[in-house]
Amino acid sequence: MRGISKIVTLCGVLLALTTSFAPAVAQQRPLSERLGFTEPKPEGRPYFVEFRAAHASITGHTWIIHGRVDPSGRVLSTQYADLYPVEPELGSYVGAIAPVRGHVRTGAGEGQQRPVATYRRYVTAAEYARVQAVIAREQRVQHLWSLWLLNCNDFAIKIADAIGLRTPPGVMLPQTWVTTVRLLNGR
Repeated sequence: MRGISKIVTLCGVLLALTTSFAPAVAQQRPLSERLGFTEPKPEGRPYFVEFRAAHASITGHTWIIHGRVDPSGRVLSTQYADLYPVEPELGSYVGAIAPVRGHVRTGAGEGQQRPVATYRRYVTAAEYARVQAVIAREQRVQHLWSLWLLNCNDFAIKIADAIGLRTPPGVMLPQTWVTTVRLLNGR
């Protein structure tokens, strides 16, 4: 099974590298939309967690949006959460060399960036409560953000663990990380 995981991770890396050279117009829509991935909303799952990646700073950025959906799957409310350097303008560059202060940001809506890769998972009320508990716990903790040791992907891994998803390592480009999560977990 470990060999399959490595193959899927490699496929995710190759897919993300291939799509990163696509024309800028194609990059305006999330990768999942460009590839035609859609997930029907299953019964008894009134919440969702969506992992997103965008081009930003040195390597890009991963964050989650989460919220409630109606029975047809239409989004009723969204919030976002991510791990980011406290001083983003300088922190992302310094954090490539040495750890810098970081914090978990949250807010209403979907965040400011346009995603280039997404993976949505519909979840039960119990799973959603675990996601909210992880976010609340991570907000109370002092973080040292580092490109190599604790980055936005690592925060997303904690959220993915809360709902039982398989994840690749955190040291990947965000677009590659989100694409690989999709490949590891299916629809």
